[in-house]
Amino acid sequence: MALVLVGAVKEQTETILFQDATGIYDATDNPTGYGAPNGTIAGATAATILVTMPDDTTVTLNVYSSFPVNDKSWYEITLTDLGIEFIESGYWTFLYTVTTGGTAYTATVTCLFVKNTECCVNQRMLKVTPDNASNPFSLETILLGNMITAALSANCQGLTDYAENTIEYVKTKCEGCCCC
Repeated sequence: MALVLVGAVKEQTETILFQDATGIYDATDNPTGYGAPNGTIAGATAATILVTMPDDTTVTLNVYSSFPVNDKSWYEITLTDLGIEFIESGYWTFLYTVTTGGTAYTATVTCLFVKNTECCVNQRMLKVTPDNASNPFSLETILLGNMITAALSANCQGLTDYAENTIEYVKTKCEGCCCC
């Protein structure tokens, strides 16, 4: 079998973590991992992550000094690396490419990030009290929180259009709020 890259991504409040989760070749447990007869870590000559943000802005990160690795460590992608002030809620795509043995291998990871929008809704939620829970602002705020949950659930079920549209709607109610 040939080398098959595996990437993993975690959204943090002010950073994004990326992991090369490919692992080491094992004929039984990981036949697509690094090592003979597949491409090797030692033979790697380049490694990049092409990040596509929700607004389709792209940034290519040269991660060759950190990847590939076999220890499943996390690489921290900072706001500065991306040239942004906050992590926009929406779908992010990470195209991880490693060149080893003269062949380029890729893995694509797409993630729905929601922390910034959750933060906004949580800020709104602090204004909801038992005394005002039935007013329009409070009801809308509670609904927005439920919509984020629904978007995450839809994403897990592969309903990406629904998830994206839902998060985009919630974001419209949080304009001017970039709190995390």
